[in-house]
Amino acid sequence: MNDKEVKKGVNKPEPIFLRDTPEEFRAWISTFFSDAIISVMEFGMTVGLELTRHLSIVNGAGLAGVTALYSATELPDRHALLSSAGWFLAGLALAILTFLIMYWVGSYTGKQLTKVVSEWVGNVRPFDPERVRLLRFISLPTWGIGLMSFGCFLVGAIKVICALKIQL
Repeated sequence: MNDKEVKKGVNKPEPIFLRDTPEEFRAWISTFFSDAIISVMEFGMTVGLELTRHLSIVNGAGLAGVTALYSATELPDRHALLSSAGWFLAGLALAILTFLIMYWVGSYTGKQLTKVVSEWVGNVRPFDPERVRLLRFISLPTWGIGLMSFGCFLVGAIKVICALKIQL
């Protein structure tokens, strides 16, 4: 049986229920998956917090550096420093947005996984891998926004370098 036959419904495998398993095994499976889901959610929240922390530190340091340079130097074009401050502020805003979306994604993923496992263990629905397959792509926007925050830092840093190069 190949993948094309399964997708067309030919020789489709039987749905996986836990009806014939002992209650102790179902309780163990439920506990195992609950612990695994909690671990995945904690890992996601920790990664989101660390990502936000580092992006905030980098962009905040860039903003602090720009304000210090703006007040301490007499550049012919001080507006170039102000434009880089805007990039650092945008990076800070995107870092906060990254954390909020990471929190929502972690919560949503945990709820969906818990629902799928509890329905499967409780013999309400058969286990269907399609219900959880899309969950692996849900965090991609979060990483994209995090990369945009880092990109804002890089653009701001390049603008500061260019503004200081004019003076030298």
